[in-house]
Amino acid sequence: MTDELPLPFGRYVLTRLIGEGGMAEVYQASVRVAEGLTKWVVIKKIRTDFADDRDFTRMFVDEAKIALSLNHANIVQVFDFGQIRGTFYLAMELIEGIDLMRLFHTVRGHEDSFPAVIAAYVGHQVASGLAYAHRKCDDYGAPLGIVHRDVSPHNLMLSFEGQVKILDFGIARTRRAWDRDNERVEAETIKGKVAYMSPEQSIGKLVDQRSDLYSLGVVLYELLTGELLFRTRDRMKALERVRTE
Repeated sequence: MTDELPLPFGRYVLTRLIGEGGMAEVYQASVRVAEGLTKWVVIKKIRTDFADDRDFTRMFVDEAKIALSLNHANIVQVFDFGQIRGTFYLAMELIEGIDLMRLFHTVRGHEDSFPAVIAAYVGHQVASGLAYAHRKCDDYGAPLGIVHRDVSPHNLMLSFEGQVKILDFGIARTRRAWDRDNERVEAETIKGKVAYMSPEQSIGKLVDQRSDLYSLGVVLYELLTGELLFRTRDRMKALERVRTE
């Protein structure tokens, strides 16, 4: 992103770059609503140099389809999805708080331990949001079979008001997506943060909702022990540990 902020983006105004990954950028943005009022949101958009990548665009659209169908207190809400000047974007609620990994490092940096009751509360709230997503059905009552596939402290937000929110369904899959992409399952599934993958996901197997619960278990283990379980700079070593230990 080379343009200076603030930057108009459709009806939104991008005001601050929050973060960026390999193919997407996330911004804090404002949008004018009724009576001249302004609402703060988060805009996630495909990076310009990946706008023509069909595989990534399809994955982004899949994320939008899943995210727009979810409405739960423990899942970051998505308000809008569209395309501006050839760039797909998602507009979602802005959470004033920090992610769980940052909080974990802050607590450990003070040589303190994470209170068990707080860890239990976080686990309960995340499990509630996951249960809702896992049970989600389409308009005809057929289970969607949603699997997040990237449950980790980085994707769990804690608001300053005490709310716990799951974010980033970017590599989530529904049962239909699995069926559509079954010829490319292995290539599609070795994505996400290795240290929190289930062993099945780490070897490219088709996974179900139990994989998300395993990932949540790793998160809770780390909160309660103060130790990072499978974290290492070497991705292949991390994969081997997840698969064998």
